[in-house]
Amino acid sequence: MSRSARRVALGTGILAAVLSGCIAPDVEVSGALGVTVDEEARPVLVVEACDGGATVVSLSFDREGLTDDEVNEDIGQWTAAEPVPGASELALHAPAAPWQGEAVELPVDRGYIAGGQGAAEGEVLTQVSFRGPDLAGLDPALVYRNDPDSLTNLDADPGDSALVASTPEEFSAQVCSRG
Repeated sequence: MSRSARRVALGTGILAAVLSGCIAPDVEVSGALGVTVDEEARPVLVVEACDGGATVVSLSFDREGLTDDEVNEDIGQWTAAEPVPGASELALHAPAAPWQGEAVELPVDRGYIAGGQGAAEGEVLTQVSFRGPDLAGLDPALVYRNDPDSLTNLDADPGDSALVASTPEEFSAQVCSRG
């Protein structure tokens, strides 16, 4: 199996484990994803890799309407030719370097979960979940992530977690414990 195929398989397995409430023992969190919007309120994922770099970002629908044995429906996946260090943005409607993949337009009435992988095997970026209706109220100058206090209940639907705002600099510092 190629390295990229292993990453996809690992990422899919990790996402499934996180969504089912399982914690994988061989996973290391190496950054996080946030969400913001552009000036037209279109979603933009903010990718923050603390160490090394991010290599894959994926997006799926949330678990609404799914049974326990059903898997979230994938929407898109974007890859980087080389690990992307620090902060980068991925405009879902128009991916650009360093992210490669197909553009997607998101239905407003759905919920979404974005996840990512780091450069080393087993490295993941903390996911962000959001709902389409949330996007209209977001400030393009801020980055939003899920409230860590609302994520302590493993039985909760990831789409139920509140979004908290921070400046891009605060987001980087919070995610990577800088400053």
